[in-house]
Amino acid sequence: MVLLGINILGVIFCICFLLLYWIPQKTVIHPDYQLISIVSPSMEPEIHMSDKILVQKVDFSSIQVGDIISYFTEEYPNFPITHRVVNKYIYDDGKIKFKTKGDTNYLEDSYFVFEEQFIGILRHRYAYLGSIIPN
Repeated sequence: MVLLGINILGVIFCICFLLLYWIPQKTVIHPDYQLISIVSPSMEPEIHMSDKILVQKVDFSSIQVGDIISYFTEEYPNFPITHRVVNKYIYDDGKIKFKTKGDTNYLEDSYFVFEEQFIGILRHRYAYLGSIIPN
């Protein structure tokens, strides 16, 4: 009876490992979607530190004030930032840039977000999954 219990626990462990670690790391959801780990509390209470978010690459011009987007900055080219759009600027030549801000931050970000820095727009939040599944 004890051996049966140990075998069942082993099977459960293997299934959990596959579902929580191996499959998300090996599965390509879609080229337009990306999972990002949140490592800062700047978007609380909407998005928590240790959450994972699913972002979708969309047409840059479709982004509106109030949307939450992920992007890279020149200062941190390999570190995705996720903040809310607070201003949208459209120039005569059609070029667009955004001003963003973390919900818990007092000030807007000091930089603009341009299309070439854009990763995607928030589609779903997975609570605290970032602490379970690494990048």
